[in-house]
Amino acid sequence: FPAPGPGDLMEREADVHHWLVYALDFDTGEVVWSSEVNIGAPQFDRHLKNTYASSTPVTDGAFVYSVFGNGVVTRFDLEGNRQWAVWLGDPARPMDSNDRGHASSPLLHKGVLVVGMVVGLSLRCHQLTRIRGSR
Repeated sequence: FPAPGPGDLMEREADVHHWLVYALDFDTGEVVWSSEVNIGAPQFDRHLKNTYASSTPVTDGAFVYSVFGNGVVTRFDLEGNRQWAVWLGDPARPMDSNDRGHASSPLLHKGVLVVGMVVGLSLRCHQLTRIRGSR
């Protein structure tokens, strides 16, 4: 992607980022655990009013599933141990400067984890098995 120009609502950050999943205590709001999903400089732009981690994780009561704007989907147990991580591919930015970045949250339906993400030139609903993260 070309670098954003002056006045664009998109920006690319060169700083190293840490993509994290946090579990918070419902009553106190204190961090119970945190786990790092990815570390590195983002390889794609983001809207100035968005982050690289806008999606809300989902849980089935035994595991926590998350998706990040870099195309990574993860599953953690309730103690913060990563069970698996799957990369869906480079997220597309089809709307140029009107793009707001990835924000849709994963959902669980009848034992299937569903993730909506634009990869390449098409919007896809990825269906992943909860056990191994395979398609």
